[in-house]
Amino acid sequence: MQFFDNLYEIFIQPEELFRKLNDENNSPRLMYAIITISIVNIVFFTLKYEFSSESAGGYLPLLIMSCLWGVVLLYIIGGFFNFLMKTFGKDGKMKQIMCALSYCAFPLVLFAPIQLLKQFGQTGYFFSVVFEACIYFWSIYLMAKSIEITYDLSFSRAVTVILLPVICSFISLFWLIEFISKMVYIFKI
Repeated sequence: MQFFDNLYEIFIQPEELFRKLNDENNSPRLMYAIITISIVNIVFFTLKYEFSSESAGGYLPLLIMSCLWGVVLLYIIGGFFNFLMKTFGKDGKMKQIMCALSYCAFPLVLFAPIQLLKQFGQTGYFFSVVFEACIYFWSIYLMAKSIEITYDLSFSRAVTVILLPVICSFISLFWLIEFISKMVYIFKI
């Protein structure tokens, strides 16, 4: 029942859930995190690829691979945040941040009913896009709150930690474009 209580709390009292996951007396269970992220990946996979009787043989292995990829991605993202926090002098809490991040992704399952709005023409499509954007921002907000509570940071620093990879990616992209344009200019002559 604790698993379902956690899923309920992520919608109603997310800060209490993150505090509960961070409590040393209450060790979070990674199996709950794996189940949660697998549910999210199953929903995304079924929304992206329709099941048909012609592709039934390849559908189940792809669905399983989608779940495994979600777990691997959870480990990578959790490891990144854990490494980043160790670099900044905060103690490592890999298990807690992985569980918190998996619960932060759970509101994304609401995309399934929102997809039904796309059946109602352009107005329905517009509202579905708006609702999906709101859910994405809500999930990012939950990630910031989980990092804030897990690593005892201010909310603005937690947002900075989340945005750091995005900022570094844009800078790297600009450097790559500049490098390629200079190489084209050099070899053009």
